Amino acid sequence: MRWLSLNFETKGLPELSMNDGGAKMSRYASLLAFMIVLSCAASPQQTGVAFQSLFAGASATGPQKPTLMIVSKGEELAQLQANLIPEHQRRAALAPLSASVLITAFRGAAGGSGFEVSIQSVAIERGRLHVVVLLKDPDPNGFGRPAIDHPYHTVEVSRSALGGTVPSSWVLVDAQGRTLAEK
Repeated sequence: MRWLSLNFETKGLPELSMNDGGAKMSRYASLLAFMIVLSCAASPQQTGVAFQSLFAGASATGPQKPTLMIVSKGEELAQLQANLIPEHQRRAALAPLSASVLITAFRGAAGGSGFEVSIQSVAIERGRLHVVVLLKDPDPNGFGRPAIDHPYHTVEVSRSALGGTVPSSWVLVDAQGRTLAEK
C-alpha cells in the first residue's frame, strides 16, 4: 500500500513523507516533492483544449506580425480566407462553424520560403485563449525561394471544448513562453 503525507507541525519546512511498501523517500526527495506540489498549486488554472489540425502553409498575403485569427461565424471566414492559399480557402469553407471554431496562427511576414509555424497546444487560462506555437526557420545553408511568405497553421476546435463560448481575448506564445501577440 502506498501513502503520501504532509506534516505542517514540524519546525522549518513542512515534512513530506511517502511510504511505498516499507521504503520511505529521502529527506531531499521529500523536499523536492513538496516544492513540486507547491508549484502546481500556485500555477494559474489552465484547461487544455483538444484540437484537430486542418492545414498549414504559407501565402503571399497575410498579417505582417504574428497574430491569431479566430473564426466562429460565417462573416469572419472571408477575412481568414483572404490570407490563405486557394486550396486552404476551400477547406476552411467546409468547417462546420455551428459546432466548431477555426483558430489560425500566423507567423507574420517571413523573408523567404521554409519558415513555418505549428500550433502545439490550445488552452483556456483565466477565461483567455492561450495558444502555444512552434516556430521553425529554414536551414541557413539550404536553398530557399527569395520571397515574402506569411506562414500559418489552422486548427479546428469544437465549441463544446471551449465551454460553449469563444473567448474574446487571447495570447499567442512560442514554445519558449515568449509572448508573440495578444488581444
